[in-house]
Amino acid sequence: FEEAITSGYAPDGGLFVPTSLPRVSPYILKLWSRLDYPHLAFSLLRLFIDAQEIPDDDLYQIISTAFVGNEAALFDDPQYIPIRDVGGPAPQVPCLHMVELFHGPTQCFKDFGLRAL
Repeated sequence: FEEAITSGYAPDGGLFVPTSLPRVSPYILKLWSRLDYPHLAFSLLRLFIDAQEIPDDDLYQIISTAFVGNEAALFDDPQYIPIRDVGGPAPQVPCLHMVELFHGPTQCFKDFGLRAL
């Protein structure tokens, strides 16, 4: 984690990608669906950041400050990342949803991925 944050690029010049992804049970996914964005971000990041690198209280403080705790962190939607039902393109695809990633302070998708840095 520390190497990815401090270097910016993987040795091959691309992005860092985990060698494996943690398994998340349907039960946990259902629990996560009820969390607000800062608590969900904490839960997801905790899967990848060892508590010895960043203790729980510190990690939550970083996330809270990035998304809630300062004027520059204001998002114009209380859901942070609203998911809109835009319907399906055809009867065989009844559900189609769009994630709006432009509700952050700079109206850019990077507001979500880089705020905590």
